Amino acid sequence: MRTFRHRRGRILFEIFAAFLLASVAAANWVDRHSISSGFAAVPLTLYGIFRIVMLFARNPALGYGDRGVQVGRLFRVSEYRWDQVRELRETIWKRPYVPFMHWLPKERNYLELQILSSAMAIKIRADMMELPPNGVRQLIVEFRAAQIAALGERGAAMARLGGRQTELSQAPASGLQAERLQRLGIGSSPEVSGAAPEGQAAAARPVTAPSYPVFGRKSS
Repeated sequence: MRTFRHRRGRILFEIFAAFLLASVAAANWVDRHSISSGFAAVPLTLYGIFRIVMLFARNPALGYGDRGVQVGRLFRVSEYRWDQVRELRETIWKRPYVPFMHWLPKERNYLELQILSSAMAIKIRADMMELPPNGVRQLIVEFRAAQIAALGERGAAMARLGGRQTELSQAPASGLQAERLQRLGIGSSPEVSGAAPEGQAAAARPVTAPSYPVFGRKSS
């Protein structure tokens, strides 16, 4: 199993920086009675406490192998089978406007792991975990390759669509779903399913004369 651990040193550095800036802002608020410094000290302190709590997140931050996926969360490691994993992608979080907080980063990159049984995705800060040499792009490519190797192309495509093989075979597919399944190589062709196309079915029907009399001029 390939694993990527949390970066504890970077988390400790953020805690130290947050409390240092909070102490400077609090001292400035006491000495100069600066309202902006007082407003800045509170969120900085709360952020430092939050990062202290995140030190208890278990390792690995992300791991995957033949059996499935492991994600290090607060006080526990969550394990998921490959057929439960829908997608791993990179998302960008943009900071909303906060007064007197112009020094905070405006964007942060996250790894978002989507699980079929969970309504909310699991997010991991990309800069707070170990990464391969080429960064997040290489991690996502290797993750999807491991899922295809474990489930096959058909099973991996079904997981990305958000369903299991038994559910998709039992439920009737609409026209759009059938087209998506055929593009992914999952849907069955008309010859395999035994259903004739509409044009062939219309041509196979016998043409019979009407049983009621037809009134009109006779043609010579």
